[in-house]
Amino acid sequence: LFDRTHWYPRLRFDRIEFGPDLERSGVAACGGMFPGACDHEVPALIARRLKAATQPQLVYWLTLNSHLPVVEDSALGTQDCAFGPGAWSAENPQLCRLFLTHHRVADALHAMLMDPALPPTDVLIVGDHMPPFFDRDSRLRFDGSHVPWILLRSMS
Repeated sequence: LFDRTHWYPRLRFDRIEFGPDLERSGVAACGGMFPGACDHEVPALIARRLKAATQPQLVYWLTLNSHLPVVEDSALGTQDCAFGPGAWSAENPQLCRLFLTHHRVADALHAMLMDPALPPTDVLIVGDHMPPFFDRDSRLRFDGSHVPWILLRSMS
């Protein structure tokens, strides 16, 4: 269905890197249902590369281990999730783990974007689908008809 080794080169990216490449560049490996480079560590790598660039850059990054299902995993820090109110996190473990991983990615993006050494950088964040929750209550918390997006514009 999605053969990135076939499609990405056709998009003519100058550089294409997957988990092992990111890990060789210093991003830690995370486990979980989709093991690979830890999503929350990728923004620091992107920041280093943007700061070293001599011309404008387009960076496309597809997250991996912050996608459902997010399992209880010590490498992801998702075991015994307590993100949010205690009763809520106990009743909604899958939502808790998903929101926890999203929070870590958001914190990493915040750190990257607040770095005064970062060149003027716009960030477009686009969802690709509604989270595929199996239970109806969790699934209905999300809009199944619209893909969320947010544009963060540089003030420089």
